This record gives sequence, C-alpha cells and structure tokens, in this order.
Amino acid sequence: MNQHYLTHAKEQPHSCEVCGKAFLLKKSFNLHYLIHTKQKPYSCEVCGKAFSRKNDLNQHYLTHTEGKPHSCDVCGKKFSRKSSLNLHYLKLKRSLVP
Repeated sequence: MNQHYLTHAKEQPHSCEVCGKAFLLKKSFNLHYLIHTKQKPYSCEVCGKAFSRKNDLNQHYLTHTEGKPHSCDVCGKKFSRKSSLNLHYLKLKRSLVP
C-alpha cells in the first residue's frame, strides 16, 4: 500500500549518486546501477555473452533458437525484437530519401 501511494505522490526516494537519476523502486535503482558498475551477472549458456539485465539475456537467447518473429516486408530480414525491425525500417527510409 505504501509503495502504491508513492506512485501518486510522484516521490522517487532512490537516486543514483553517479548520474542523479531517481527511482521509485529500489529494484529499479539496483538494475540501473549495474550500468555504472559494468556488472553483467546474466550470461548465455550457448555462447557465453554476458548481460546486466535478465530481459536482455532472454532477448539474446532468441538468436540461438531461431526466435526471430519480426520480418521486414521489403527485404525479408528477420529480427528478434520489434524495436530492431522498426530501426531497420527507419534506416531503409533514410537511404531512400535523397
């Protein structure tokens, strides 16, 4: 209940001493702080690549399991993330504009 109240109060009691960014939740702050410490506690069992966030590892793992559900309508290239496909479309659009 107290945590829910903070969302309405706009308070962000956890602030980063390195960059000053503030967070409502301690968990969010801890994830953010990994950026500054360069710690990467999550590693891929297939290739060994390491990540600071578990979600990034999960997205990476799709590259090994052929989990690329997003494909370009123009060239057919496949992507594991929708955001990567959108970036690809943006690059295509820029290359076509004189």
